[in-house]
Amino acid sequence: MNTTTLTTNTTEPPPDAAEPYYRLARSDDPLTATSRALNLTHLAMVEQSTPAPDDLVPDHVSKLAVRFGISKVVAAHYADAGLMLQAFPQLHQLFRSGAFTIRHIQQVTEAVEAVAPDKRAEVEQEILKALKPTVPNQQVPTPRAAYNKVKAIVGDRDKLATPLDDTPPMDTNSPELVIDRSQYETTAFTLTVPRLRGVELHKAVKAASLKRGCSMGEAFLAMLEQNITTEVTLNLYKAVGSQPRGVFAEDHWLSEAASCEWLAKVTHLAAPGYTSTEGYQPTELLRASVIGRDGHCRFPGCDAPGYTCDIDHVHRHADGGPTSTANMHLLCRTHHRLKTAGTWDVALYADGTEVWTSHGDGHEVVTVPDGPLARESFAERGVRKARVVRKLNEEKLNADPMMPRGLSITREELQKMLNCASVEEIKEELQRRINSEITIANAIAELAREQLNSQIAQLEQLKKDEEEPPF
Repeated sequence: MNTTTLTTNTTEPPPDAAEPYYRLARSDDPLTATSRALNLTHLAMVEQSTPAPDDLVPDHVSKLAVRFGISKVVAAHYADAGLMLQAFPQLHQLFRSGAFTIRHIQQVTEAVEAVAPDKRAEVEQEILKALKPTVPNQQVPTPRAAYNKVKAIVGDRDKLATPLDDTPPMDTNSPELVIDRSQYETTAFTLTVPRLRGVELHKAVKAASLKRGCSMGEAFLAMLEQNITTEVTLNLYKAVGSQPRGVFAEDHWLSEAASCEWLAKVTHLAAPGYTSTEGYQPTELLRASVIGRDGHCRFPGCDAPGYTCDIDHVHRHADGGPTSTANMHLLCRTHHRLKTAGTWDVALYADGTEVWTSHGDGHEVVTVPDGPLARESFAERGVRKARVVRKLNEEKLNADPMMPRGLSITREELQKMLNCASVEEIKEELQRRINSEITIANAIAELAREQLNSQIAQLEQLKKDEEEPPF
């Protein structure tokens, strides 16, 4: 039997290194070494596909297609990725670790294509923070998870560069229905709706399915025929104070327009965090807290959306495991069954990280929480606070110097308040500004009165001097 040995020239951390590194960067596992070598081969293809500025697109992609044995469409994707790696050299260096697949490279480079040149350095640093490992032996995020991280960063730093998805924008209200009658015995209905409306519909159909004890298809038909009604709860996550990304809804970050639209529908407010209950079933607050912390299935390499996952006890409830956020996590149904079957062991730590251990060969993988409630480090907190200060100072510098700050509220500020604050917070801010306006107005009025009284006194003195004869 012929065998091929693949080697890499990367600097690999030891298995017991204390510094953060990805599981795929370990040198003691032949499987990861092979995967890393393949990733580096694909990266080399991207690098070699990078065109010169004056290269013609048809000629270049045709040459790549023939020499690589790929389609011209794929060749164009390779070339585009190569150009973006030239524009983001530190990101390019990160990919040289071999931990990221060609799908990661394509997704990330597509997400940064429209970033303005003067914003690239800032965006690149934030992407590096998001994509670098935070703990030793960490699982590499899936391509979709990496794309969502980068997309959120780009949208926050350069709104005009926000990537355009293939699906309709989240803040549109134009569902599309396509009816396919091409098959002889069946008809296919394809309904395309904004992301969060899709989550809402999915939850409703699932609830109807459980209520009737039927398939989701049958439940959907029953809902169309108005034979069944259901109620669903959508969880929106918004930090108190400033949060650059705005609102997180179930499994993705909303646009500004969608944030405003859905926040207007909020009926209940809660403060998620550590919570527990005596029974087996988690409360709605506990469920929302776990979903907000984890974001998606916590099994290594799985990014099933949180709202589709089971809320599982890490330490079995029957063995004394509490029903609390400290002992619960998200698992999709498939990986829940794997854990229950004893194929994997998992340990959940206070910072939200999980260590998964395979019973097959004993290898370990670390996953980290990826939701909006994931615990923040002091370094991240410092960056966030500095960003808020810089943004406020920038607004002050751009404001009209002749207009006192407390006397005006711009349309942009009002829109931002509507997107990012509760009704009570908006009332408090407006009252503060009104009070500030009153204070400034009173000060101005008092100054005017003093000046007027002084002028009147001067005039009276002059009149008196004119009426009185000299000595």
